[in-house]
Amino acid sequence: MLKFTTWAELAERYPPLTDEETKAFGTSKSNIVCMVNDFRVDFVHGWKRSPLNLHARDLFIQDLLQCIKGGAFDFGAQVVPLITEAHIESAIDSHMEHCRRKYQEAYNDLQWDSADEAEAGKKADQARKLEKEKKRKAINSRKKTLFEARLSVVFYMGLERHSVLFDKLSPQNMSGDETDGPSRKLPMAYRIIEASWQSDALKTFFRALDVKYRRDWEKPKGLQRAKGGNAPRTRITRADGRIEVGYAPCGLWRNCYNEEWLRSLASYQKRALQIVNSDYDFDLTTEDDDGTDSGSGEEDIPMEENEDADSADEVEGEL
Repeated sequence: MLKFTTWAELAERYPPLTDEETKAFGTSKSNIVCMVNDFRVDFVHGWKRSPLNLHARDLFIQDLLQCIKGGAFDFGAQVVPLITEAHIESAIDSHMEHCRRKYQEAYNDLQWDSADEAEAGKKADQARKLEKEKKRKAINSRKKTLFEARLSVVFYMGLERHSVLFDKLSPQNMSGDETDGPSRKLPMAYRIIEASWQSDALKTFFRALDVKYRRDWEKPKGLQRAKGGNAPRTRITRADGRIEVGYAPCGLWRNCYNEEWLRSLASYQKRALQIVNSDYDFDLTTEDDDGTDSGSGEEDIPMEENEDADSADEVEGEL
């Protein structure tokens, strides 16, 4: 009558009734039914005490008795009169003890499985949050390193005039970068996360500073070999690279901001930027050079072999 093949299936299909549902059975407040074609038993509450089970017990006994008398079972004609209602009551009451025990075991297993799944899901969620926070901190740390390297070029390579620009900048204003995963291949390549607020002129300026920093690291003045420590990071731009708004600083010159990004802003947002209505001079010429390393062209950015980049990718020697 319950139409089940395993106790686990039964426990999942028919969870125990609450005390409120048990008391409400048979009243207008209950939506629990128990009929021959829609049979239901509560294997947790008392078999001969709860209203549902008392009804189910009587329904089962009467239905089975009618089936026996109707010839549904292959009993001999002399046996049928000997099977009484009392016999069926005794048999079902005895068998129900076994059924209740098996049901409880199956239900407990389901509860443990559900608890394990919930705990596993909670741990996975915590792991994702920790990984996300770890990644965020790593990106911010690399932004700080990038900012400090660019600032060192300005102060120690005869470009102090650009300190007026860096006074308005912070590590958060630099573009971020990320890897494809925990690769151990060295040197690792970092995909640049473009900051959509930065103009092409500002990006070219920044990356020209990176070139100067790398060249100085590879062969500093007065030394015959590269400095100790880790080499500057290899950062690459990719056509399918990630783009984010980033943190746009206030008070920069108009050619520092991307025009398309500015057009996407509301009027009050533009006013809040306090844009200087003139162009910044990104010239990188110093008294020590002839102007060929001015940062005006992408040819200053060295191309490096990198398996992670597509053939059309631009590989930049940045910090």
